Amino acid sequence: MAEFYKNLKQTSGGIYYWDEYVPVRKQRYYDNEKRGFAQMMWDYKESPDDDEAFLFMTAKMICMIQKLSKQISADKIGLVAVPPSKVGKYSPVKKSIEYICQMGKSGKLLSNFGIRHKILDYSTLLTRTMNIPTKHETGERLSTQEEMATISCCASELSRLHLVFIIFDDITTSGSSLNVCRNVLLEHGAVGKYIIRAAIGKTI
Repeated sequence: MAEFYKNLKQTSGGIYYWDEYVPVRKQRYYDNEKRGFAQMMWDYKESPDDDEAFLFMTAKMICMIQKLSKQISADKIGLVAVPPSKVGKYSPVKKSIEYICQMGKSGKLLSNFGIRHKILDYSTLLTRTMNIPTKHETGERLSTQEEMATISCCASELSRLHLVFIIFDDITTSGSSLNVCRNVLLEHGAVGKYIIRAAIGKTI
């Protein structure tokens, strides 16, 4: 676990992440380790049947939860997935959350990682109701309000659940998607200090 404690980082905006993600156009400037992580992330995102990439990235999420759980006093943690930019698109983060929660139910998160919190699956709490353009498609992103209008939350009065939400994304660049999802949770009754934003990778 020493590597994990060394690698957990936080952006100036308060988003936790595991490692830096190098886009393809920049990879020639970085070492094999960075390029390997980037390739594994690409396979995780684009190849649903790649078990190696899935288990690799899911393990990173578990380690992040293990670390973050140490600062959470509530006994329940709800894992939320940032919805993909396109309606109905495959979400590797959602699949990872489902896998992690099954590990929690079987007792493996406690026995293997010492996570004593009850880990709950809220991977479908937020859903995309309208396709949005990504920055690399148009050169710019929607405003916060515009993107919030494309996400539906299936519950209200979220503070009554008495848990801490961890919103997970696979890659964060500016943090805008995570911030939009946090704002949607706030609109539906969640409390800001009980929302944690996290991503496996942060774009360099």
